[in-house]
Amino acid sequence: MAQVYLPDDPRVRAQLEGAETPAVKEQPRRRPRKPRRLGGIDLVVFLAFIAGATLIVLAAARWTTPLTPAVTIDLSPSVLPAYAGYSLLRMMLAYVLSLAFTLIYGRIAATNRRAEVVMVPLLDILQSIPILSF
Repeated sequence: MAQVYLPDDPRVRAQLEGAETPAVKEQPRRRPRKPRRLGGIDLVVFLAFIAGATLIVLAAARWTTPLTPAVTIDLSPSVLPAYAGYSLLRMMLAYVLSLAFTLIYGRIAATNRRAEVVMVPLLDILQSIPILSF
């Protein structure tokens, strides 16, 4: 006669004897995703964009002064140090702004996975064609 192993645990024994299997915890079903409709915030953003564009057009229509003011440049050697200082100040300001942009952009791209997928290729494109980044 063959020996049959019967476990001590009644649930396992019932399962081996062909009784119903223990109830499996059923996962809650997810609701199907509905297509996103335009909401109130979308309307607010759209209206703000239209209002901003309208203000720019109205301001440009009322502009009466020349866009480039008449600037006289003094060619005497005594003002050259001041001009050099202005150039140095502009370069330092551009460097600080560039550094701030780099740190913020890099932080966002490093911490947000979804943003990284968009930001890194965009940065590659902007670096390959420098005029687009300005």
